[in-house]
Amino acid sequence: HVAEGRAEQWVGEEYRILGPGEVAIIPPGVVHATYNPFPEPLVFHAILTPASLEQAQAADSDPLDVSEQAPWNKLREGMVQCRILRDD
Repeated sequence: HVAEGRAEQWVGEEYRILGPGEVAIIPPGVVHATYNPFPEPLVFHAILTPASLEQAQAADSDPLDVSEQAPWNKLREGMVQCRILRDD
């Protein structure tokens, strides 16, 4: 659910731009990613089910950042760079 801004939402090898109030439903096991290539901040809510992570993932400081791993690192080849905000 996009609360503010716009999201580039990938589901498989297809993407669409989501705006405030829009949602994406992603079937289990489908490669997916959410990016912000826009100048404004993006605020979105993700509801994950089942609501648990494997112990190894739960110990990771950011278990959801897989942007450097295949197949996610190939989704946006040749497209504009996204903004990356980190607290570290």
